[in-house]
Amino acid sequence: MNTVLLDRQQHKSNILLTTTRKSLGKAQHKFHNGKEGTSNKPQIFHAEKRDRTTTVISTTARLTKGMKVFAPHQEHVWSSARVNDIEKDGKITIRFHDQTVKSLAANTWLPLAGDYDYLECDDLGQISLLSKAAVLDCVRSRYSHQVFYVRAGNTLLAVNPFETFPLLYGNQAVNDYLQRAQELSPHVFSVADKTYNHLCRQVDDSNQSIIISGESGAGKTCSARYIMKYLTSIGTHNASNITPADHIEMKILDSNPILEAFGNAQTKKNDNSSRFGKFIQIQYSDNFQIAGAFLETYLLEKTRVISHAAGERTFHIFYQMLCGVGPEEQLEWKLPTSNHQAYKYVGDYWLTPETDCETWQATREAMTDVGLSTHDQNDIFKVLSAVLHLGNVSFHHSSDVDAVVVNMNSLDSASGIDYAASLLGVEAGQLPTVLTVRTITASHRRRHSVFHKPCDAGECTTRRDCLAKMLYNRIFQWLVEFINVNICASDVFNRKFIGLLDVYGFESFENNSLEQLCINYANEKLQQHFVENYIKMQEEEYLAEGFHWQPLDYEDNHNSVQLLEGTPGIFSLLNEECSLMRESEAPAVADRILAQLSSSLLSRPDAGAAMSHRSSRPSGSSHMPAFTVLHYAGSVIYEVENLVEKNKVTSLHLFVQ
Repeated sequence: MNTVLLDRQQHKSNILLTTTRKSLGKAQHKFHNGKEGTSNKPQIFHAEKRDRTTTVISTTARLTKGMKVFAPHQEHVWSSARVNDIEKDGKITIRFHDQTVKSLAANTWLPLAGDYDYLECDDLGQISLLSKAAVLDCVRSRYSHQVFYVRAGNTLLAVNPFETFPLLYGNQAVNDYLQRAQELSPHVFSVADKTYNHLCRQVDDSNQSIIISGESGAGKTCSARYIMKYLTSIGTHNASNITPADHIEMKILDSNPILEAFGNAQTKKNDNSSRFGKFIQIQYSDNFQIAGAFLETYLLEKTRVISHAAGERTFHIFYQMLCGVGPEEQLEWKLPTSNHQAYKYVGDYWLTPETDCETWQATREAMTDVGLSTHDQNDIFKVLSAVLHLGNVSFHHSSDVDAVVVNMNSLDSASGIDYAASLLGVEAGQLPTVLTVRTITASHRRRHSVFHKPCDAGECTTRRDCLAKMLYNRIFQWLVEFINVNICASDVFNRKFIGLLDVYGFESFENNSLEQLCINYANEKLQQHFVENYIKMQEEEYLAEGFHWQPLDYEDNHNSVQLLEGTPGIFSLLNEECSLMRESEAPAVADRILAQLSSSLLSRPDAGAAMSHRSSRPSGSSHMPAFTVLHYAGSVIYEVENLVEKNKVTSLHLFVQ
């Protein structure tokens, strides 16, 4: 598995692509419909040296009776078949393995199918008659025999079975790959093993990285966990008398349950979906033993603290805390009830309590193992409890003061504001003032004026939610910093490292907003990296070495990236809407964004395919203003409602000591 050049002098990376059974079917339909690029014609993935006699096998040879081909299939999309007959008018009759006969129109493209045992095909490059249908058939055939991995050059393709296979990832499997990884079949452990060996063999001090990519629910978090398990096993393979609480490898692994509890949530596609991106550096000493680790996190989905779609949950830690809290902690954290339905931010969706109780114990043990004292843990959960109580605070207009105030007539709201203020250590009257009154500072030359403007009910709710998101984000970032202090090597800048990048998967839901826009933007950038640093680089290398090369037919997503990050682009226009502080009704925002992007796209003819100029959803669905972005992985409709509000950064003058 060759590495992909990420930085020509300092950095190299392997790529792990994950997918699911469902998305495998989607990919098959996508390939069959000819939407995977600019052409639906097959390309010849074959190269020979110029000074040799070239023999190139085409996947579009003239069809003859009895020839084995891939044909369109209602269930499998592509299925191997035999050409049964070719009539004079060109009409083709094919026969599938189940003896079903199908008639196809003349000139129907049918890629040729070879005779190979896909279980022996550990690398897709071994398929001589290579086509999209052959690749998908190989992956599907291996999956049906519970073989979930296959290589594609330096890339490992993984299909998520949504089942537990202890023998495939247990300690015995780790030991087997530690001893003879090169002899065994493709596996996530073999990626980790080869990455480590490349690090050890580098003479130019190059670091290594593994990029894990795939749609939401494809198994990226699990793959990252197994890679970390293997890399830490290398460090402890020959060690003895390991104390779990003291050994750095164990502390690195203990960071996983903490990050998953505070950063993961259940979505419609995944019970344990990472709602943040992370880059983990496993640091090594001069003798290539683990010396420490460093975590960087990105794009925590803070909005999930205050709202989530029906059938989904907020972050795991809230459910774990409510399920596992004891009587003393319940009193100290001011949780009068552990009933999740009493807290509006949590909602009424619940998994099995046993699962949350088990993970609660694992989370608390991990927090202790990485060095968090009981006092620190109590402070963390007090803030989380304050966030829960903030969600119960409501507002109404008071005729006594002719302004919007905290609704003290509601028991939940009155107790919520009191509990939140007490848990955060602020005066009882200070918190309501912060939520209901906006402070404006104006400066002119050397004069400074401060104005206090009462907020309406909508603004009060927004300020409440912003405070809750800010508190949770600070807790999350503080935890990451604390973990880094306890596991990072002291001379980090002089350490070699293996990087592990695990980001959000591509998302497309019934309702998509700023969260999905940011997530899919990150995936667009990863796709761009893959194209620029793998496909293009491979082509340049072959041409430089004098090979005949048939250009690959791939989709360059440059236009989609520019649509998002360019000037003007969607993000720059959203930032402009926030800075102008004008009314942000969805229809008006949609019209302004689409108008500016339309003029920009029309001035660049090559960018016209990056966005659909649609100010509303298709007929039969919601009529909320929306726009469609044509991503590399498919079209996604984004709703404009609340897009600007979610992009705003509200500063609340509240200092929690």
